[in-house]
Amino acid sequence: AHILVGRPASEFVCSRGRQPTDYVVQILTNASIMTQSIENQNGTGSRTFHISMEDFSASVNPDFRHVNASDATPILSPAAVDCRIVYHTVGEGYASFQDFSFDCESMAWKMAPHDIRVVSSVARKVTERLQLLQTTSGKKAGSSQS
Repeated sequence: AHILVGRPASEFVCSRGRQPTDYVVQILTNASIMTQSIENQNGTGSRTFHISMEDFSASVNPDFRHVNASDATPILSPAAVDCRIVYHTVGEGYASFQDFSFDCESMAWKMAPHDIRVVSSVARKVTERLQLLQTTSGKKAGSSQS
């Protein structure tokens, strides 16, 4: 998978007369996704969601285009990550509890202050756009009630 997430230059404030530029967080990985559902005759069972990522890496780039990993300065060195969520079910599919596991042998982040600002800014904007961020009033950002 090759994912590009960014913000346009117009949304960044620059100091000392510098011209703003676009910033893009590039994420590269080889990923496999597995789902499984098991239902037993007695009404119990499980649902499993498993993601395995190999060569998971990230970099900050000035252009909204693919940059080869060998040409980019990584902020996250390649790593392998496994994540598994298992919902144990009763009564023909109702979740009774869940197990969560996350496995990563090692992960090396190399970020300058500028990279941290770009990544946090892009992450904040993505969560706002996807309405994943909760406001202090308990409503999702960008939602309105009549």
